[in-house]
Amino acid sequence: MILRRTIYEKAVGFDFSTMYKGNQVTLTIAPSTDRFAVLFEDKPIGQIKIGYERHTWFVVDSNYVEYDLVNEIGQRIVEQYY
Repeated sequence: MILRRTIYEKAVGFDFSTMYKGNQVTLTIAPSTDRFAVLFEDKPIGQIKIGYERHTWFVVDSNYVEYDLVNEIGQRIVEQYY
């Protein structure tokens, strides 16, 4: 029997604020089937799949690809759900 976390099924969305390129932005994290959707001003900017060693970022808006931002998004999700 294989046990798997069902974090995506049980998680609820949340918002957090951060600095990005010198501007204060508020991002919304929404659970999806096997990853989390990330939105800025109700527009999707990417999806993130949380991993043990690293996170996988699926780009939707190429303005949001900096390593520091993706890492912070992953860390916020880990703090919130794990």
